[in-house]
Amino acid sequence: MKRKFVQSCNMKVIPINQFKFNVKDEALDGLVNIEELSFSCREFEIDKILCAHAIAAAQH
Repeated sequence: MKRKFVQSCNMKVIPINQFKFNVKDEALDGLVNIEELSFSCREFEIDKILCAHAIAAAQH
């Protein structure tokens, strides 16, 4: 989890609304939905562990 937190610090977060964020890193950009606990990488839904993108959105 610490590694994911460190990765999240280098991501650009663009708010779409109160719950949705476009999160960009060097290799991927996609949509994080905090309300639905989903991200287009699907790590969130499959592993039930926050991905770095979701951590970046939550920090924003």
